[in-house]
Amino acid sequence: MTTPQDIIRHDVIAMTSYPVADSTGLIKLDAMENPYTLPADLAQKLGAYLAGVALNRYPAPCPSQLIGKLKRAMHVPPTCDVLLGNGSDELISMMSMACARPGAKVVAPGLASSCTRCRRSSRRWNSSACR
Repeated sequence: MTTPQDIIRHDVIAMTSYPVADSTGLIKLDAMENPYTLPADLAQKLGAYLAGVALNRYPAPCPSQLIGKLKRAMHVPPTCDVLLGNGSDELISMMSMACARPGAKVVAPGLASSCTRCRRSSRRWNSSACR
């Protein structure tokens, strides 16, 4: 009989979870938490607007209008482009998957999230943290 241990790599099985400290009463800026609540009038307007949005659909794969606005606002040269993602973990993962080869070096800020560290180690790349 085949078990998960027969299929999953040994280094993945050996991984442990990281501790998450109780943050009751704290504002976790490292977790993208916002310490401010929305003003009531803005929350109402936002709720009314979102009621008409098709949240059950995938977003556009390439939001050209948004990218165009961002490029203009940030003065991105016409020869360059913008990559959008769901947070830094996703962007780092996409760039790593697109560029890294076995044995390639991956350099990330020393404050990179635990998800980033996990991805670097699970792909068996040589990784270094900038300090």
